Amino acid sequence: MEAKPLRLKLMKAATYLWGDDPELSDVVAHIRKGNGYANKADDLGRLASLFAERWSEVEGKCDVNEEDIARAEALGAEILQAMSPSRVEMLDDARGLRNRAAEHLRRGIEDVRDAASYVFRKKPEEMERYPSLFTRSRRKVSNGKPSDAGSSGHAAPTRDRSPTEIGESPVDVALPEMEPGSIAANG
Repeated sequence: MEAKPLRLKLMKAATYLWGDDPELSDVVAHIRKGNGYANKADDLGRLASLFAERWSEVEGKCDVNEEDIARAEALGAEILQAMSPSRVEMLDDARGLRNRAAEHLRRGIEDVRDAASYVFRKKPEEMERYPSLFTRSRRKVSNGKPSDAGSSGHAAPTRDRSPTEIGESPVDVALPEMEPGSIAANG
């Protein structure tokens, strides 16, 4: 990769130029400590800024040229961009997490309903206190009357199905729109 040798070249020149400088030696030492891709990208950007700000002082005193500085800035930005997940991947991850959370909630509620139906098996009217959040009405309403109501006027019992069983998203929540680059700017 091109970034590693460029960082090494800039670090050697920075150490040579500012290693004994009371103001900049700490900055150079801090940059030297970095490891990993995120630090490499940050180091390239910081070194490029250090050289660009002091170019008139250092020009001709080391083997760094203006192309090296421009390339270091560009490579730092490329590395950071490559490391940040795309918006589509983030939205897919958010949707997946939302759907899994909704399914866990649905299962927990159904477990409570199952336990309550056992506890109140002799008092079915108590089950009204434990409604399912995912019940879908299967009754057709015409003229305000359910069509599948028996002689008692109550709908026939039906098994609740999870939204994932019927091929739908368990929770229909809109995710916020994000501008490209807003993720990198905010975090």
